Amino acid sequence: MHINDTPTPLQTAVQQGGISKPFVLCANFYSRARTLFKAGQRILSAISIAVLGISMSACSKTITWKEEVLLHDGTRMMVSRSQTHSGAGEIGQGQPITAISITFTPTKADRPITWELGESTIRAGQVDLDLLGLDIVQGTPYIVTSPVGCLVYGQLGKPNPPYLFFKYVGQQWHQIPLQEFPAEIAKPNVRISIYSIEEIKRIEEQWGFVTAASTQLDNLGLQQAELKFIHRKPIVPTGRSASLVDCPIPTGPDGLPIPAGSKGDKQ
Repeated sequence: MHINDTPTPLQTAVQQGGISKPFVLCANFYSRARTLFKAGQRILSAISIAVLGISMSACSKTITWKEEVLLHDGTRMMVSRSQTHSGAGEIGQGQPITAISITFTPTKADRPITWELGESTIRAGQVDLDLLGLDIVQGTPYIVTSPVGCLVYGQLGKPNPPYLFFKYVGQQWHQIPLQEFPAEIAKPNVRISIYSIEEIKRIEEQWGFVTAASTQLDNLGLQQAELKFIHRKPIVPTGRSASLVDCPIPTGPDGLPIPAGSKGDKQ
């Protein structure tokens, strides 16, 4: 796993007028922290901690790793993944994810293929979708994703089952309906919960990549019904589950439900 937070280019860019001063604060703090740890000093003052809380909101960090993906036919494919964190996160949480990507080279292909997602137009400062699965059926790559949170789910029309599907055709990704998504792809097969960076680092140090077995084990702990397997029929709401289909129905000032896709949907 590689984490890109090198301070020197940031400082250089600021000197050239390309990046705002908060980035220098972030870079300088990281540089100072590394120096302290190398010297064996383990104590950070309350002032330093306060500076960290402020400066981290200005930092952007991209994490990359290799991951083994188990395909529907039992074959395994190595992919490269990346995830960018930037902006200010909520108290007690890390920085939000603002970009994700997965790159792979199918058998007999002469060039790699990348699926990527940038910052949301619905949920400012974050991505809209979680990557759930990547598979190849009869030589064609497919991607399955799920909306991130109730706000995005509502803005996308509250699909049930709560997925968005993509197919790679003509060197481009195209969104497709459930009916065109191969039935052979039955369950998520990539690491969905990527907030445990230390866990990914530990697995990579042991095996050289994130193994398919560790991904299956990690995904077993997810609570949402739509993450257990790829549902082909609507999920029945229970009103008390973690599934997106149980997102609360937003109401307006008059107490009436707000139509799906309107600006009144709440996260």
